[in-house]
Amino acid sequence: MFIRCKGFKESRIETDLTGFIGLLKESGILNKKGEPKEVIKVYLGGAFFKGLIPGTEMSSYPWTFSTFDLDRDEERIDVKGWELSNYLKNPVILWSHDTRIPAIGYSEKVCVKDGSLGGNIIFNEKEVDPFGWGIGMRVARGVIRAGSVGFMVQRVELSEEGGDESLIFRNQELLEFSVCNVPSNPFALVQDTKMPKTPNVTDEGDEDLLANLPLSLIGDESEEEVKTFWKGLIQNMDGGAN
Repeated sequence: MFIRCKGFKESRIETDLTGFIGLLKESGILNKKGEPKEVIKVYLGGAFFKGLIPGTEMSSYPWTFSTFDLDRDEERIDVKGWELSNYLKNPVILWSHDTRIPAIGYSEKVCVKDGSLGGNIIFNEKEVDPFGWGIGMRVARGVIRAGSVGFMVQRVELSEEGGDESLIFRNQELLEFSVCNVPSNPFALVQDTKMPKTPNVTDEGDEDLLANLPLSLIGDESEEEVKTFWKGLIQNMDGGAN
């Protein structure tokens, strides 16, 4: 998991459950109710299955954002504790929690249902956003199948069972959902549905766009400017969540 909080010695931290619990205890950042005195942002995981938006050629991807299952970071998120009102006003879909680049799509019908948080994801069109469209094509072909929630902690529950410490996020505000390569939650798996057929490739160079980064963003940049853009983007993503 990735943690961001000004109340810790380091504002951005990559850690596991034990490390996170230690930070919460050492910093004294929680009150007696388990509510943080400073803003804590956490980034975790999910997965999808595909559908089509009726009457259009655009694909909609019903996606499981989060469940109460124990994830790889050894904690749980109470699905009844999700606060969605602010997110629904700005339902952005990001790539790997990188807020420094524009959203690669948006979500619809986000809600808690049948014990999980989920919604439909629609990726940007190629003409508007080659990068976001490319991520969507990788999702359509089954190359990328997972995602991750980014949220602000409102209340946590710390306990010990059999000598092992556990953590449950009881109340949290959804900030964004990101498509990513590796999720934190291994239980949010692809649904029982047929894998989508490979989309038709009609424009020359579409296959190359999937295999390689595009050499044009809006059409008037030099090749060197575009290469510089992608190099910086990759370095930012390698730097982790924001």
